[in-house]
Amino acid sequence: FTAISSASRRRLEEFTPQELSNTAWSFSKCQFPDETLLKAIASQARPKIAFFKAQELSNTSLAFATLVVSDGPLFEAIAEAA
Repeated sequence: FTAISSASRRRLEEFTPQELSNTAWSFSKCQFPDETLLKAIASQARPKIAFFKAQELSNTSLAFATLVVSDGPLFEAIAEAA
């Protein structure tokens, strides 16, 4: 997972909302708490949050909660978009 995380971080700005959400979700599903990756996902997700579908908002929230990674600005953006 370390190699996947590193490769993903280099390309996150190219990711769609679904790809950002799926990446966070997959790391949470495998119980791999890569806080550096999740913070980078949060940074890329915030400006794109208006384009997230409900499922993507839900999956992103669940991933961060499952891995116990907090990002207040992301959570506020998700709450406003929901």
